[in-house]
Amino acid sequence: WHLVATYDRGSVRVFVDGELQFEEELPEADLSGWSRDYPLLIGNEATRDRPLQGEVYLVAVYNRALRADEVAQNYVAGI
Repeated sequence: WHLVATYDRGSVRVFVDGELQFEEELPEADLSGWSRDYPLLIGNEATRDRPLQGEVYLVAVYNRALRADEVAQNYVAGI
């Protein structure tokens, strides 16, 4: 699967294989208490006792929410 989740000003959108599957408005997140010391974890917990049963081929983190056409373009491009 090509899975993309975006968050922008309270709007959460989830795309699977380039198609929007879910969209919801949530209160804006307050990240003022976020510490740069918090690790970014993908595929397991920090305790390393809940591993993902599968493979992760690529992870990308952007400084903005991708538009739907950008998500679709990335899906078509493949790995």
